[in-house]
Order: sequence, then structure tokens, then C-alpha cells
Amino acid sequence: MDPGAVAVLAGFAAFGGLLAVLAGSYGLRQALRVRRTGVRVEALVKRPPGSASDEPAQARPLLQFATEDDRVLEVACPVAPSRRRPLNDGDHVLVLYDPADPRTVVVHDLERRGLERAFITAGALVILLALALVAFAVATRCPGASLLHQALDPDPCHRVVVPCDLHSSWVDDAAIRGPSRGARNP
Repeated sequence: MDPGAVAVLAGFAAFGGLLAVLAGSYGLRQALRVRRTGVRVEALVKRPPGSASDEPAQARPLLQFATEDDRVLEVACPVAPSRRRPLNDGDHVLVLYDPADPRTVVVHDLERRGLERAFITAGALVILLALALVAFAVATRCPGASLLHQALDPDPCHRVVVPCDLHSSWVDDAAIRGPSRGARNP
């Protein structure tokens, strides 16, 4: 594969990894902020409108609660029910809501910090993979050059060679130029 194509692929991978890290970090920060500054209230779990009682529970039920200023709100549950906590119609759960935006809620003991941490970890791994792809692209650009030389020289494989005579082999331009100006001859 062409090293330029590998570098482009690595760039897209790094961008995707960065998005995953940012999404996980944002979700974790929001959940921690609401846990730290949120108001605790009890919420009623309700089926979404249009759901029959004999249908299986929807993925995300509604949570109905009253705020400190006695407004009644219904918001979609931020997490899906689980076997450990099924969130059946009519159940009561403890939620924490953001006083500045009461639609932002965290269900006590159902935060999905593991999901946010998984996004951060997966994103970091994808970024590391992208860096490995870039290192591979640089290393295969010119196999004889060192990584430092390739990083400093935009075209490390460019060499001028001239034939010495018709019967000898090709010689590198450094051999023709002789010693550099600063070198002393013994």
C-alpha cells in the first residue's frame, strides 16, 4: 500500500478516535457534574404514550418528577432498563437533575460511566493505531533512511548518482563530492 494512502487512512482513524475520546469525556463530565451539583428527587417511571400494557417495555421509559419550583417534567430516561433494574411502569426511582436545565437527569445507580470510559479507551486505542500507521508510512517511505532523517528531510530518498565510467557501478554523490568543507585532512 502506498505510504501516502496509509497516512490518509491514519488521519481518518485519528479523527475518529479523537471524536470517541471527546464524546466519552463529555458524557463522563456531564454525568459527574450532575451527580455533584444536581438536585435529588423521586421520579415515577411511565410508559411512553401509545404503548399498550401488554407490549414489552420500550427501550427508554419516561421519568416524571417535580422540580424545586413545583414544575412537573417528563423526560426520557437517559439509560435503558436492565435485568438488574428493569424500570417497570409505576416504579419509583431516585434521579438527580441539573437545576439550570432540569431535562438533564442522571438516574441514581444506573449511570453508565463504563460506557463513557469504554469510548475514551477505544478512542485512545484508535489514536495509537493511527500513530502506528503514520510510523509505518514514514518507515516504508524510504527503507534505507532513519526515522529522524525522514522526519527532517522532506525527500530522504532523493540521491544524485552518476556513473564513474562505463565499466564501474553507480556511485553515490557523496562519494564524488569528497569530504565536506569543515572536515580536516590528516
